Amino acid sequence: MKRLQLGIAGPEDAPELSRLLTESSQGSAMPPFALNRADDIFRIMEVRGTDWKVVVTRDTENDGRLAAYASVAYRQCYVNGSLRRVPHLLDTFFSPQYRNGMLLGRAFAYVREKTLAGENFAQSQVCIYNKVALGAFTSGKAGLPNFLPYGEHAFITMPLGDVPGMGRAGEAARRVEVRRALESDIPAMDAFFRRWAPEKQLYPSYDFDKLGTGYYRGLSIGDFFLGFRNGRLAGLMGTWDQHEFKSTHYLNGDADMVAGAKDKALFLHAVVTERNDAAVMAALVDAIRAAFADSAYGFLAVGLDAMDPLRYGLEHIPQTVSVTKHFLVAYGEDPRPGLNAGLFYLDSARC
Repeated sequence: MKRLQLGIAGPEDAPELSRLLTESSQGSAMPPFALNRADDIFRIMEVRGTDWKVVVTRDTENDGRLAAYASVAYRQCYVNGSLRRVPHLLDTFFSPQYRNGMLLGRAFAYVREKTLAGENFAQSQVCIYNKVALGAFTSGKAGLPNFLPYGEHAFITMPLGDVPGMGRAGEAARRVEVRRALESDIPAMDAFFRRWAPEKQLYPSYDFDKLGTGYYRGLSIGDFFLGFRNGRLAGLMGTWDQHEFKSTHYLNGDADMVAGAKDKALFLHAVVTERNDAAVMAALVDAIRAAFADSAYGFLAVGLDAMDPLRYGLEHIPQTVSVTKHFLVAYGEDPRPGLNAGLFYLDSARC
């Protein structure tokens, strides 16, 4: 029997998975982080998608210590304007002492067999400064899929409160009226989303009638903000407090939690505007920043295609940007020639 055995994780593995996540993110290009509740790793999977699995590698000669894990979940996403089931390769963490090409190849072969059989591609991302991971995943070694570049993703964090000016959005943003959504808005929100979300590749579908459970855990209709121009719906954006099922903290050099309550994030998601209008984006974000100015949240977090013009709607706000390489992961033919050109969307709130 091989020393390192691959399998599917169960709830009893939560403490080891949490330990591995913390250990693997230290000393890398990404900010080190940890979950303050070990079982959050399983709680967050249902909001990531359906038919999810967490694949683990156990060291049988070290009391079953976990050497690596990867998670995969499926979502209904718009591809070339139509909905299809798309797998997402979400986490790939290897303990530093087990990082070698042989284990990497075996792990990805197992992921293919147990979670991606029959799929022509999955969606994934890697921090642009994580040279170790980028080099390993794109090495072409036996057993590895092809990590095919498909743009870059910007994860943006912004403070709450108000700042003067609106950048290039300017006067157009001030003409957008913003309010919280009501139950009576759901039909209009559904129609608006179906019209504009498919304009971006891989945009996950939303069903505003199912808020509060499963994939929409912790969400209610009042968590969404609507932007109107001359009385017509011109944009929508959701806010999401995920701390009931995902409590993530950045670490200092001693692997202790960073002090202070202001590391609490409020995620922005379901970001859709007509004609990808940066002025509507600016109006929605500024309204949300004002609404939560005196709250317990430390910052807003949103993810966009790094080339998305919606970012012009944020340029007047102080921000920190972390860029990741976005990939289509394929074991067979390159799917990119069959995809219409344009922007993509990766929902950071579900990563």
